[in-house]
Amino acid sequence: MKRIIVIIGISFLLFWGCSDDKTTNQPPVVDITPIEVISTVPPNGATDVSLSDDIEFYFNEPFDDSINFKVTIDPSIVLVIDRLDSSISFRHLEFEPLTQYTFTLDSIYDMAGNMISQPDTIVFTTIHEQTPPKVVQTYPDDSSKYLWVDTSIHIIFSEPLDSSTVNSNSVIIDPLPVGYLSYANQMISFYPDTDFEYYTHYNITVTTDITDTIGNHLEEDFTFTFLTTPASLVGHYFSGVYIYCIDYGLPSEIYEEFTVELHFTEDKFYLTSPNPNICDATCEFKQFNDHVYLSTYLLNCSTPGISKKTPDNVFYYELIGDSLHFERLFGDTLKSFSGHITK
Repeated sequence: MKRIIVIIGISFLLFWGCSDDKTTNQPPVVDITPIEVISTVPPNGATDVSLSDDIEFYFNEPFDDSINFKVTIDPSIVLVIDRLDSSISFRHLEFEPLTQYTFTLDSIYDMAGNMISQPDTIVFTTIHEQTPPKVVQTYPDDSSKYLWVDTSIHIIFSEPLDSSTVNSNSVIIDPLPVGYLSYANQMISFYPDTDFEYYTHYNITVTTDITDTIGNHLEEDFTFTFLTTPASLVGHYFSGVYIYCIDYGLPSEIYEEFTVELHFTEDKFYLTSPNPNICDATCEFKQFNDHVYLSTYLLNCSTPGISKKTPDNVFYYELIGDSLHFERLFGDTLKSFSGHITK
């Protein structure tokens, strides 16, 4: 009986001593590896960074978002921070063109409390600004009509231009009058040596050869047109106010005003009015430099028996741009007209 008890005891001790459970007294594993930056956007030393690119830092492990980190950038800009699990993105309004920036990230911790071993710094340079120049205003305005023939052309831009790109290949005027281009204060001007042609459509094209001072080209060709004034009254309609003095030369002259339309053909002059009290008129005429000689002036009135012919007479006129003004003596009464070309 004693022998059996001893054997059992030894067997138990052997079994206990041979156990392979080694975890009971092992100390826990502690993370002492510091967090590191493994890549950045832009990379350190980059020289062609877009003005709108974000700054991004990527880490080898998640960082502790509850602990504030330190960021410096020189020259300074306003940053908006986006925090992800293992990266940080810095957004901004826009970098300055052709500027070197130094960006440093420091005092960032991983989830185990290990701080980055040393500040991570990147240095990069931005590209030049890429905003293309634009035409902001022209004179004459696009599709202007009846410009006086001694006008000039002016084109204003959104920013200064490279003056060497302003030439007859980048500013095309068709038909091309003799004259010269000039550039100053963001404006291209063309001054003709002689007057523009009468009643002529001019087309102006500013091509993409135009650049700003940095080299950004106009995005697309810019065109505008204008029409010069006619040399002759013939073939045109004028709408305006007709003034008739019914008591010309008296101490208290009496005038009446009516809206009328004038139409000039090759040899006739027509006056019409929506006012039923105004007689329509047809007159044969010949045009000279500054006056028109009228003959056989025929009034066509709605009231029977009032139509009549008038003696020959002359009126003197000014046709400037789309504006016509004339005055004439008709017997002892003064008549005048001021209006504009309608077609």
